[in-house]
Amino acid sequence: RWWAHIFLSWTRLAPSTVLSLPVSLFLTLRHPPIAMGNEISKVFKERLRRQARESRNQDSATTAATLSTSERNSNFRWDDGRRYHAVPDSLYCLPNDDQEIDRLHSQHWMLKHAFKGNFKAPVEEILKEDGTNVLDVGCGPGTWLLEMAESYTMPEFYGVDISAVFPETIKPGNCHFMVANIVEGLPFPDETFDFVHQRSLALGLREDQWSVAIKELKRVCKPGGWIQLVEMNADVVNAGPLLEEFNSQAVRACISRRLNPSIARSLKSLLKNAGLAPVRSVYVSLPIGWGGSLGELVRGDIKELFVSAKPWLCKAFGLYDGEEYDRRLESAIEECTKHHAYYDWFIAWGQVPGEEEEEEEEEKEGGEE
Repeated sequence: RWWAHIFLSWTRLAPSTVLSLPVSLFLTLRHPPIAMGNEISKVFKERLRRQARESRNQDSATTAATLSTSERNSNFRWDDGRRYHAVPDSLYCLPNDDQEIDRLHSQHWMLKHAFKGNFKAPVEEILKEDGTNVLDVGCGPGTWLLEMAESYTMPEFYGVDISAVFPETIKPGNCHFMVANIVEGLPFPDETFDFVHQRSLALGLREDQWSVAIKELKRVCKPGGWIQLVEMNADVVNAGPLLEEFNSQAVRACISRRLNPSIARSLKSLLKNAGLAPVRSVYVSLPIGWGGSLGELVRGDIKELFVSAKPWLCKAFGLYDGEEYDRRLESAIEECTKHHAYYDWFIAWGQVPGEEEEEEEEEKEGGEE
């Protein structure tokens, strides 16, 4: 089951350890209780790690053989105790270690709850058909893809990322992962996929690379297929003074690297400019630490995001040492409830024109010229 795959990548346990855990534990996360908020991570990870300690001796050989493939084959670097990719020319600045993978897993549940599903593009019917191909670009640990592959067993699902932090052994038979960088081109022929999904690459693509990336997404998508983009707008609303300070510094650091942390507001126009039609976009405002259990999940996500960015932001501005950064971050997150701070997340989706539509459009444009 996919939830075992997620736990495997989440905790780096041996497959036999994960598969021996109580089924009730996985069933709880299959439909994660939103009311648990951040306690999801604390409770489940502690139980898993306790199980890991008890079975470490018998599973150590399996763990080494099965789970260290990424470690051996990937190019990593370390900074302030955190592990990062070492891909030349890549701007992505967040870690790819277990702590960051935990955050991405939790963020997936948060977004699924907020958007009431894993997709907005009208692809429900084609996901039930044999021969359908789905691509997830920037898949990270593969949470979205693993759940989709479990929910829809007919299609083939492919995930690509610059770091091999996804499951390599224990995964559904219709789920495939590989290392690839969209900026360098995707390793697929033209018109391969019926549905292409991309999430949270605002910190990985320069502003001038977005049109190139979407052109590449369009290249591998079939005529009539759909492309969906998901991003957070980094312009925090109703921030208190401390969060505003943190957020402003992060935005300035991104801009200095030619990133656009507010690209979410432009997703719809980017798809339109690439020739997709129709194109739609929706957004949700996610409260940070207020508004119920969803706000608690968002609070945990934002706090861990800034924790992950700590080495980068401290060096970018040289304003804080590590301990001062931690104190200020804790206070910044706490004031979110008082000020009712929130971030907006956007989803935009559009359809790649069919061959007949493209021919008609070319003729019309030629006539105008």
